[in-house]
Amino acid sequence: MESSLFVLYLFFLARVYTSAFDDGVNSDHPSELSTCTEIPTEENAEVSTQTLKSSYTKGDSLVFNCQPGYVGRVSFICDGYNWKKTRNAKCSRKRCALPEDIPNGRFILVNGTEFVYGTTIKYICNKGYQMASFIDNRTCLAAGWNNHLPLCEEITCSPPVAKENIIVDGLPDNDDLLRYGHQLQFTCKSGFKLVGQKDITCGENGVWNHPSPICEGFRA
Repeated sequence: MESSLFVLYLFFLARVYTSAFDDGVNSDHPSELSTCTEIPTEENAEVSTQTLKSSYTKGDSLVFNCQPGYVGRVSFICDGYNWKKTRNAKCSRKRCALPEDIPNGRFILVNGTEFVYGTTIKYICNKGYQMASFIDNRTCLAAGWNNHLPLCEEITCSPPVAKENIIVDGLPDNDDLLRYGHQLQFTCKSGFKLVGQKDITCGENGVWNHPSPICEGFRA
């Protein structure tokens, strides 16, 4: 009787062992894979060195710091087999403040649709003004907008050189500038005829649209 009980006991142990073995073989995550191996990658981010280890097991975490120009915080946790992102986070482009306006000018977007990291704007002068600065663009960087605000200066033309026997109307009585769009009219003194345009206008590039005329005497 005792021997029969002993045989049944051995049979029970054998069944338990076999069942446990089968569970380990057929499991989706065998016990020998209960670690997270390959470190995940995250766009525009790098793994924090403080969370780097030689191996990772269930409950271990990885923290990603965003690269310069990006903001946010991303973390993963090992579930024993795979890395899982702890929340739906990502590294987004850092925003810059609203660009400043300039007197007698405006800006346009060169690339992008928002004022975020990498966006470039260009300044354009209003009609009657021209760019006085060497650099007319600014780009949103990690620390904010680069370059200084450009300057638009008023377009002016130089007074025409005084010529003999010619009369010029439209010159200012004082030292006022001859601005864009200003017109001068020319006539000749008695006994002379006008050769050239009788009206000239200060143009957008700061140059008169025609050369100044001259006055020639009548031939006998």
